[in-house]
Amino acid sequence: MTKNPKLDPLHLKPARVQLFSAGQAASILEIEPWQLQKLMDVRKYQLRPPEQMGKGRGSRRLFSFEDLYRLAIAVDQSHFWDGQGNPVTYGVALRRGPQHRLVELFPSRQLPKPSIEGPVYYVLDFADLMRRVKLRAAVANEADDGVI
Repeated sequence: MTKNPKLDPLHLKPARVQLFSAGQAASILEIEPWQLQKLMDVRKYQLRPPEQMGKGRGSRRLFSFEDLYRLAIAVDQSHFWDGQGNPVTYGVALRRGPQHRLVELFPSRQLPKPSIEGPVYYVLDFADLMRRVKLRAAVANEADDGVI
């Protein structure tokens, strides 16, 4: 095929952008397809919609490398999921062991109760911590009208 010099005076080749299907993206990210869908639906990640071939039900979504990088960050931040595909927040518990102290990770809803005499002596619920910080930030934002 000969090129028309009037249409392409620099004889440039079109840029090739590698795109991945939803199945490929899930495989690359080492997550299930339903987890990929959940990530796309969760507003807090603010992930832009991927490119789409066609419209409506059955159309294929395509993901660029940039999309995969953003999704990988989201997966890394919340790769703990419950059986319904919802992210689970965790907390940490410090436990006395026979020879040394142990640090254990627990889902926020299943944190053990700390006690002075018992094996678990300290618990930090990350979900509770985030709620308190968000509440304080909202109060501070209201007091200052969001102006810095």
